[in-house]
Amino acid sequence: MDISPRTIEAIAVALFIIVVVVGISCFAETPKADLTRDVVIKLIEAIVGALGFVSLLLVWAQLRHTAVLTRLWSYHRYFHDLPNHHKVMDLYMALSRCKVPVPTWETPLNEIDLRTLLSDCEGAPGTAELVIREYLNDFEEFASAINCGLVDESYAFQLEGARSLNAYYGFKVVITHWLDEDRRIAEKRGHNSPITTNYYGELRSVADRWRTRKIALADKEAKAQEKRRIADKF
Repeated sequence: MDISPRTIEAIAVALFIIVVVVGISCFAETPKADLTRDVVIKLIEAIVGALGFVSLLLVWAQLRHTAVLTRLWSYHRYFHDLPNHHKVMDLYMALSRCKVPVPTWETPLNEIDLRTLLSDCEGAPGTAELVIREYLNDFEEFASAINCGLVDESYAFQLEGARSLNAYYGFKVVITHWLDEDRRIAEKRGHNSPITTNYYGELRSVADRWRTRKIALADKEAKAQEKRRIADKF
């Protein structure tokens, strides 16, 4: 379970108040005759030990807060220009040259588009297939950083959700083609172990999660608009 730093701080403050109140109550309710040196020392030890635990919680909250800020900062340090604008220009030029529309996750490339792109006669490194691969490689690296916790996922979703979905689902037919090609090459070379299906797997896992999330948000917004529309009638 992922506990936010604010929750940890709230727990620490609540425990501090409880410790102080209980400590004062113990001293106030204990008869003076029973407040021997040993009893006082034990009470103080218990209070200090409890306050030490509270201080550990505050340290933990600070570490969690620092970790959250680091993940947010990591996006701007490493992926602020995602996708790389040079690669985007190369991609648009290749698509325009092949007369293939820019794909989105809702209007992905089809098999005809795939054959058109694969038949591109432009020399390397401007060949459509190479340009697409370079473009997707940036998103694969980005998705890997998200999956390993280097970048905050919720923050990244807000900034790069649509473009990441467009990258994976828009070019999914190309990714599938590459996977099939690798499988065929492996079979020709007599490799017994099958090629992993985790081709651009980091991007695929992020895109699958974000697609579900985006659809859920769209459904939620549609229901909210419907409620507002019904309320406006009355």
